[in-house]
Amino acid sequence: MREKKNQRFQFLKHLYDTVEGSSFKDVDMWCIGRELKFDMGRTQDTVDYLIKESLIESRGVGGTIGISHEGISEIEKALSEPDEPTEHFKSYNIINIKNMSNSAIQQGNTSSHQEFMFKVKALKDLVEKLQRFALDVKLDPELREELSAEIDTLRAQSNSPKPKISIISESLKTVRSLVEGVATSAMAPEIIKLIKGLLE
Repeated sequence: MREKKNQRFQFLKHLYDTVEGSSFKDVDMWCIGRELKFDMGRTQDTVDYLIKESLIESRGVGGTIGISHEGISEIEKALSEPDEPTEHFKSYNIINIKNMSNSAIQQGNTSSHQEFMFKVKALKDLVEKLQRFALDVKLDPELREELSAEIDTLRAQSNSPKPKISIISESLKTVRSLVEGVATSAMAPEIIKLIKGLLE
């Protein structure tokens, strides 16, 4: 159940990012699923749930969907108040685990805590570098606004006493895509390397 809730949050957040927080844009749900590496069954189950909860809307045959006003409010509340649960997503359920096999989650472990705190410090360093990157490179106004929003998200999570891994992960992926599009910048390789380290 926890994994399903995490997947639902990931899908809704990715949809929100894809449509840039607009309830007027439509996308193909299968494209979102593929980008998240969901199989077709998982994508269908996730979309069915989010539609029933009025967080997304079906807008055409073949899998055309859009995010609803309620869905936008849900995501923006989660991003602006990272320590507070939303109506559909409780903070302790939003955990992002990739490629886990025959493994266990450790809690209350000193080494794990130290590693996590190291990553929080690395995240803060990344936010500072991204701020300089945003000032140094030439970006289209729309891309600059998107990057600025992601920087704000990462800053909020790095300062939160309970950072949400799934939010950080999705935001880092978006930032990596934006930075890779400006590969001519001398700062790009260093930033991409930092992001890779945080996603591992």
